[in-house]
Amino acid sequence: MTPRRRSSRKNGWPANLYEEDGYFYWRHPKTRKKVVIGRVSRSAAFDQAIEANNYVTGQDKQVRLIDRIRDDSERTVKAWAEKFEKIVAKRNLAANTLMMYGAWIRRFRS
Repeated sequence: MTPRRRSSRKNGWPANLYEEDGYFYWRHPKTRKKVVIGRVSRSAAFDQAIEANNYVTGQDKQVRLIDRIRDDSERTVKAWAEKFEKIVAKRNLAANTLMMYGAWIRRFRS
């Protein structure tokens, strides 16, 4: 397989992104099929190509910064205390240990 043509004009472009006659397209690295992005701005084409590359390589399954900024509902101490209470309930612990954990969980919730 021949690598893509390198030139100083294309320096810094995302992998698998190409331009022909003002139209941007992305080429799937495994199937080599072209997917037309269209006549969009260069930054929009870059964003879509980067997103497609992340999807193909499996990096889209990782938690991204934007996901952590948008969704803070699960990442609270109160939500964690509820999960921890369920974990403690499943364990075979002594009565005093359960009381101690219960006190900590109540303190976390408040």
